[in-house]
Amino acid sequence: MKTATVVKDCTGTYVCFAGNNADYLVYNPATLAAHPSGSTVNVTFRSAGRCSLPKEPTCRMFHESKGNLTILKV
Repeated sequence: MKTATVVKDCTGTYVCFAGNNADYLVYNPATLAAHPSGSTVNVTFRSAGRCSLPKEPTCRMFHESKGNLTILKV
């Protein structure tokens, strides 16, 4: 498990790992639904690589991310 900070905005749900200033897009955001943005969680994850999930744009904001993750356990 790794410690991460939850980051949520209109573009999606992300995690930022301790000691790393890069956000990673979470492909199964329901796993973090109970954790507000800014909260610290311990997660087990795997890289999601490229994903073809359809995503409706909800805002015109760009959120840079270093990669894509699937959360396996919180």
